Amino acid sequence: MMSLPCVVVLVLAGVGHATSESRRYIDLTHDLDKDAVFWPGVPSLNLTNLQKGRMPGGFWLEYNVFSVGEHGGTHMDAPAHFSENGWHTSDIPLHRLMGPGVVVDISERAKNNPDAQLTVEDLQKWEEMYGKIPSNAWVLLNSGWTKKWKDRAAFFGSDNTEDSSTFHFPSISGDAARWLWENRPYITGVGLDTASIDSGPSREYPAHRALLPNRRIGLENVANLDQLPPAGAMIYAIPLKLKDGTGGPMRLFAVVGDGSSCAAAFRLNLMFVVSLYLAYLFLR
Repeated sequence: MMSLPCVVVLVLAGVGHATSESRRYIDLTHDLDKDAVFWPGVPSLNLTNLQKGRMPGGFWLEYNVFSVGEHGGTHMDAPAHFSENGWHTSDIPLHRLMGPGVVVDISERAKNNPDAQLTVEDLQKWEEMYGKIPSNAWVLLNSGWTKKWKDRAAFFGSDNTEDSSTFHFPSISGDAARWLWENRPYITGVGLDTASIDSGPSREYPAHRALLPNRRIGLENVANLDQLPPAGAMIYAIPLKLKDGTGGPMRLFAVVGDGSSCAAAFRLNLMFVVSLYLAYLFLR
């Protein structure tokens, strides 16, 4: 007869296997290359190869040097970007770089209106369907703009890609940003698949000013938000730890189905407890 420890090991192995098999990793980062979108006036990537080839000993050696502006490609806006005494990139605590993903989809509205914005009503409708925005959440706007990434004029919504006053792309309204800070101040930050959390022509930057001075973080030029569920993903935003940085390029990704949501964790724990109880009844 199988011993109880053996049963426990098998159950644990089965639970772990089921969890890893159902886990998906979704890359939310555009490649940082010469074609990556940068805000006008921000230097784009300059990558220079210093060594590429076989060395006298026969082994391969390759390395580069690069320089890049902080605010381009898939990148983070640290609080210091809009706050005199705000966190710089290197100051942000690690626990503030991860959290549940809240994905609000306005892509249908944005198809016919490139100036569409995330509204308070959008946020309230999301909560009606999925529950209150969770603690430490990243609130992410999916406007469908990822597909325009390779076409700079289409991405900025203007043939003049050096003049932001002509830009047209979806963004977060000042009212929605203020509502989040006043009513859901425990969020980690916001993000979206366009070039700025504020509209291009804006010179008041209401979304930036409502959130960043209050130690909330912005994520811009996010990729593949259309691959995320409205709720249930865990978002990991990992920037360069740049001393005195106001932001910078990052590796942004999501984990879906890893049991990180309360419901998934509950189901997993319940299955484990039931399995142990059945094993106990069988062996008693």
